[in-house]
Amino acid sequence: MNKRRFNAAVQALLALTLCCASIPQIAHAITMNAPATVMLGPYNDPWPAARERWWDIQNHQFNDWITNGVPNGRFDYSVNPRVSLTYDKAPAAPFFIGHIEATGLKPNFCYQLKLVGKPVYGSRGMRTTSSFVDFSGAVHKVGSTPVNGDDWANEQIGAVGRWWDDNNQAPGTNLDDSYYLAYYRNPVLTRRPAPTAPAIHTVYGYHFLGSFVTNARGEASFDFTGRYSFHIDWANWQGGIRDAYHGTFPVHGWLTSSRPTDYYAYGATAPLNSVTLYYEFQSDRPRAVHLHPGTYHCRFLLTEETFHNSSYTPLGGYWKSVMATEDFDAAGRPDTNPANDVVFTIPSVR
Repeated sequence: MNKRRFNAAVQALLALTLCCASIPQIAHAITMNAPATVMLGPYNDPWPAARERWWDIQNHQFNDWITNGVPNGRFDYSVNPRVSLTYDKAPAAPFFIGHIEATGLKPNFCYQLKLVGKPVYGSRGMRTTSSFVDFSGAVHKVGSTPVNGDDWANEQIGAVGRWWDDNNQAPGTNLDDSYYLAYYRNPVLTRRPAPTAPAIHTVYGYHFLGSFVTNARGEASFDFTGRYSFHIDWANWQGGIRDAYHGTFPVHGWLTSSRPTDYYAYGATAPLNSVTLYYEFQSDRPRAVHLHPGTYHCRFLLTEETFHNSSYTPLGGYWKSVMATEDFDAAGRPDTNPANDVVFTIPSVR
């Protein structure tokens, strides 16, 4: 696969007004001028509140993976899935373009796709021991080490999406631009402490690009773009803001054994229904994304969609990020392997 094209219907869709838009599950990507592929591995989410989800999109429990009310180890992100991201290193459009191939994920399950910045500073930053990019976009080389952290790209991504404090999650999940300025940009530039410790928080920008839903086997083959700035998914069984129709998805079981009867993840009994999902747009951002021209060094994350599990029911999960193109090691050191980087260049307007 060297090229993926929008069909005429999808090209026309992008020209329509976004209000009450209908965004199909298979949003076929524009031609990939320079496709590159990177594998995703298990991600150790540092957020203490994060909880893995053991229900599907209709809140059916994965009975085969639960014993005495707790997960029994039959599913593990470090063992079961195989997920690859193919993306365009030179997109013609002013946004990210990608394709996911996945097997071995949770069945009938919704995963958020996140393009994530790589801030240089703070205890969860990419550090200056390897080459990095400053806020102006200037590359600072350390010997022959490839570029790793990128403050410029981090800021551009946060400006169209959202912010996250990887040092301190106490302020909550909806941080605004002033928080980023006070706890990251200003301390980095002035070398003066942020309002509270640590002196520099690792505040990264991320763009929620959309979501995909796996089939009964836990598989997905999904083209997507970063054309829109989303906030969250909502299901038809709950309230919430329904800015854009995402899709209606069957919730079926995959029979892996007839004697005894066993469905992948569900055990002896499997569901048979469907769920409709909707997107809520990010309220404080333009809906249409236009990234600034330049080269972006990023990470890519999969986060489990847990549909505002407001009761905090343990098996219902709480927005845990579970797979990524790169992670920190057990000692807290950032990944410095350039093969894991997601690097793409947005062209200048002609």
